[in-house]
Parts: sequence; structure tokens; C-alpha cells
Amino acid sequence: MSQGIQGDLGSAGLAGREDDARLRDDALRAAVLDQEPGGIALLDGDAFVVRLANRAFRSAMPDPELDPVGRTIEEIWPTEAGLELRAALERVLEVGEPVRFERLEQHGADGSDRRFAYHVQRVSGAEPTLLLALWETTILEDARNVAERSRERAELLASVAADLNAGVGLDAVLRTAVMRAAALLGAEDGSVWLLDAREARMQAVAEILPRARAGLDVALAELPFAGLAMQEGAARLFRRAEAKRHEAEWMAAHGVAAGLVVPLVEGGQARGVLYLDYDSDRFLPTHRDVAFADAIAGQCALAIGRARIYEAERAARARAEAAEREARRAEHLQVTLAAMVGHDLRTPLQVIRLGVSVLARHEGLGEAEQTMLARMASSAARMDRIISDLLDFARVRSGAGLPVSFEPMLLDEVARAAVQEIEVVRGCDVELSVEGDVELEADRSRIEQLVSNLVGYAVREGPAAARVRVATWGDSDEVVLAVEVDGLALTPSAMELLFEPFRPADSDVPHGGTGLGLFIVREIARAHGGEVEVERGEDGVRFEVRLPRTREV
Repeated sequence: MSQGIQGDLGSAGLAGREDDARLRDDALRAAVLDQEPGGIALLDGDAFVVRLANRAFRSAMPDPELDPVGRTIEEIWPTEAGLELRAALERVLEVGEPVRFERLEQHGADGSDRRFAYHVQRVSGAEPTLLLALWETTILEDARNVAERSRERAELLASVAADLNAGVGLDAVLRTAVMRAAALLGAEDGSVWLLDAREARMQAVAEILPRARAGLDVALAELPFAGLAMQEGAARLFRRAEAKRHEAEWMAAHGVAAGLVVPLVEGGQARGVLYLDYDSDRFLPTHRDVAFADAIAGQCALAIGRARIYEAERAARARAEAAEREARRAEHLQVTLAAMVGHDLRTPLQVIRLGVSVLARHEGLGEAEQTMLARMASSAARMDRIISDLLDFARVRSGAGLPVSFEPMLLDEVARAAVQEIEVVRGCDVELSVEGDVELEADRSRIEQLVSNLVGYAVREGPAAARVRVATWGDSDEVVLAVEVDGLALTPSAMELLFEPFRPADSDVPHGGTGLGLFIVREIARAHGGEVEVERGEDGVRFEVRLPRTREV
């Protein structure tokens, strides 16, 4: 019989051939089971007494020297694990279905924890018998835990790096780093201290537990292990018995048994330390943990190096945001004022225009009266255009957009009428040329407004007696309006603001009136699916408006 297997062979005695046969069967069964690497045992179904057990089963027991044969499960595992195992055995007997891959944990005689997976099933026979199989999973689970911790540590480092790249505040980065480092390294508390090299002092800037360290200022000489870690550029693990001065006082006051201090090195110079505190010295960091703490400290040091740049950028960003808010407030005020003025002036202006029209029809008016009424009518018409521009500006800025109504029209007709009107009003000559087919689908009144504003700007802002040329042409897809004015000089900064409304008075953009004319030109072009381009040349400036021939749906 195998030495590793013992059965309850004495209870039946040695009398009779049947007993001899059973002994031979048990011996053969024992020899076979001893070759199995997993723990196997046969149990009596009444009291769950072990009848047979192989070597692997014995080595899996809390006390490998104990003979399991003839003992109950509770005697072998006199712990909560034994009660859980007995419950599983009872469930198999009651239900008849096997229990597979259940988990069993036990504390070994040497103080180590061991984990097993077990399988229980009923064995066919006259008497109720159960088969219990055990497989140790400790090594596999430990390897899985190591891999999981490595993954968590890699994610932590990536998270801290992402926080830094995202430009989070220094305080938030340091607090995040010390909290996660403490969690993964099993520390109950932690803090970050920065070095003032000129004053040889350390200041706490982040902590996990609220122990009034934040802002604490301590002489470097009072933190011997911190000074040693920064001097050597390597982490130091120390127990309370080894601590001195402020470190010893702190550990005694707060029940800290051991500490890990890691230097924050940036650019080859120590900038501070990361403290991790342990309430017990039973489970202290391994050399791998210390290496991971060095990696975390490296991220903290990087944050410190970027702190000043980030704070400067944040201050500049705050100033820029304040300026942007002020600009939005000013723009909102402009839109509101434009809408109010436009609506409030339109009604009295209509009364004025109606009165001028009525007076002009009176008979017997002298030449002076007729001239005065014509000037009044012209001024009223100009005021009406200004009010229209203000209302259009308000619509665009509010997001409503310009209302347009499409119909077939000829661009050359609109351009010719606008040029003739400007020539009469301004007393100047404007050249006009038309090439090819310039028919398109557009809002006629809006196109008239576009041409009038654009040509009017060229005539008004160009030098006296400057040559102004207007040209229209078309191809299969679009129709083009070009306006050139000689002698008009625009700086690069003026080009950027050219189509913006209400430009500052000290800008380089030459403008008169409200400054809305070119803004309305651009918005009308966009409302038709087109765009406006402007180019500076040696002789002057060229505007080009491109409009699609047909309405874009």
C-alpha cells in the first residue's frame, strides 16, 4: 500500500476473503490516486468522514502532518472554510448535482495565505460517497494580482501624465499623484513637500488626510530622511525608531509606524519629496513598490517644473477670457443698440420722407426750394440705408441671418444702375464693363445693396479723382462682380478687420459712416451661397464677389 494513503481498514478487521479483497482494492486505488497532482479524497456521505485521501490532499490541509482519514471536514478545517465546505457537501447530497470550481481560502501553518478551487460530486454506489477534488490556485492568483497591479500602475502614470498635458493646476496634480500612489503602495497617508533651496526649508503643498500639513513650513534640518533622499536622489524607507527631530515627532503624534520618502528630482536637481506613511510596519513596500514610487515622484517633479509656466499661462488665459467677455458684452450692446435705433428711427424717417414727397408736388416752388427738397430727399434716402444696415447687422449678430428672396435677374443691370446713382451723387466717373452671361437667381434688392455698398466704399475711401473700375462676368457655375480702386493702401492689419463692423477709430482701416457697409456686403454674399475676396496690389485694392448662378439648396 502506498505510504501516502491510509484508509479506515482496521474497522472491518482482517477476517475473511471479502476484507482482503477490499484491502487490495483500497491499496490499488491509493496507488493510483497518489499519482494525481490535484488533491483527491473520498468522504462518507453520512458524517462527511474522510475514507481515503492522496498525498496532494494532505499537503493542501492547514496541518499537513494531520492524518485526514477517519476525520470529518470540520476537524481538518476547523475554520469558517470548513463550514463553507461542509455546506457544499450537504448541497451535493441534497440536490444530487455536483459543485464545480468553488473557492476555498485557508491560512497556512507558516502564516501564508493559500487559495484553492474545489469540485464535489457524488460517487455511485450502495452507500452515499462523495468525491472531493482540490487544486491550488495561489500562484496563479498571485501572478494575476501582480499583473493587475502593474496595469493599475501603468494607468496611474498615464493618468498623471495626461493631467499634466491637459494643464491641470499644480495643486490638483500633486494631490492626485499622492492619493493614487498611496492607494497602490498600501500607504494610509501621504504628502508632498517642496524645497526652498535658498532658505533650506521645506513646505507641505498637498496631503491626503487633513492633518494640517498643507502650508506647513519646516527647516530642512528637521527632516533628516527627506534631506538624505534628496541628497542621494533615491527613495528611503525608514521606521519610527530610526526617525529623528520633526519626522520622529510627527510619526509619534499620528501613530505612523514607517515612512517612505521619495525625492522629487527635476533637471538633475531635487525640488522636494513625496512622503508615504504606514500605520503598521508589517506590510511595507517592496523594491518594486519603491521603483514605482520613483516613477510617480518623477511625474510630480515634472509638474513642479511646469508649474510656473502653467500659472503664467493660466493668468494670461484669465486676462484673455476677461477681454473676450468684455468684447461679447460690447457686441451684445451694439446689437441691442442697433436694433433699437433702427426700429425707433424708421417710423419718424418715413414721416419725413412722406412730407418731402408731398412738399415736392406743390406748384410754384422756386429753384432754391426745389434744391432744398432734393437734398432733404437724398439725405432721407441715405438715412434709410443706414437704418437698413443697422437692422441687418442686428439680424446677423443675433443668428437670424439676412432674409433673401430668390428670382431671376441680370447682374449688369443692377451694377449699371448703382454706378449711375453713385456718379450723380458723388460727381465722379466709374468705369463699367460686362462680359458674357451674367444672369443669376438672387434677391434683387439685396444685390443692389451689395453693389451700392461696395462701389460706394471704393469711391468714398479711395484718393480724390482715383480711378474706380467695376466689371461683371460669368461662367457656367457662377457670376462675378469685381471692383478695383487705384491708390487705396491697406495694411495687413487693416485687411484682417476690413469686413468687421464698428471697427475701432484707431484701426488702420479707412472708413466713414457706421463702418457697416463691407460687413453687409459679406453677409449678403454668404446669404446667397457666395463669398467676397479682397487683394492688395501695387496700384490699389481689388474686391471680388463670387455668386452661384442658381440657388443652392
